[in-house]
Amino acid sequence: MALKGKKVVITRDIEGGREFSKMVSSKGGIPILFPVIEFKENFSEDKVFLNEISTFDIFIFPSKNSVKYFFNKILPEKIFKKRIFAVGNRTRKELLMRGLSVEELPEEYTGSSLSSKIRETSDLKGKKILIPSSNIARRENYYVLEKSGGRLYFWTVYLNLKKKFNHEEVEDVLNSHYITFFSPSAVSNFFEIVKPEKFKGEKAPRLVSIGPTTSKKLRDIGIYEFLQARVYNSGGVIAIMEEDSVSF
Repeated sequence: MALKGKKVVITRDIEGGREFSKMVSSKGGIPILFPVIEFKENFSEDKVFLNEISTFDIFIFPSKNSVKYFFNKILPEKIFKKRIFAVGNRTRKELLMRGLSVEELPEEYTGSSLSSKIRETSDLKGKKILIPSSNIARRENYYVLEKSGGRLYFWTVYLNLKKKFNHEEVEDVLNSHYITFFSPSAVSNFFEIVKPEKFKGEKAPRLVSIGPTTSKKLRDIGIYEFLQARVYNSGGVIAIMEEDSVSF
């Protein structure tokens, strides 16, 4: 087991963190849950959208959580006949589990790649596009759809909130081997708790990014030494750590 004895910090939310910790444990690693994000359902915009669902032509789900919180409000059959897209395979699986038909994924699991694919393969003129998302979603990933005539709407179905930690918990993190990041918001929240300067030097934990948008956030705060998964999902994060740990 390539990760045997390696301490792996998981910065994602509690639910996602527990799922990933099982993957780490199965590879011999020691998972450390450090959820810098917590999610809460948002109700403030419900009246605006609940009675208008039938008027939308296209639905884009950016994450597993966008699916979960959207269908806390809407029955799946309400959108059975609509065009439905997902960012990433985990999101797609959540939709399929609800009996929905999901259109083909782009090779790269990002919002911008999906937007480009939709734009290239669809006549969007006058089409109403709804994107259920969080309060900090990267809306700019989808603006290209408006340039092709689509009418873009964002529904904040859940809130992405920050968590606080004590000194002992932070010290455990700094004594780990890997720290994993699954979203730009996890990067932002983490480095409000721990200063970037702590990650300089050979003995510092190695930082691991799930993909391009998360990596961009790391670079934005001045961190350039990190691993990025080649496949942008949980399995890709495990794989890049396994590959790296051979020489760690």
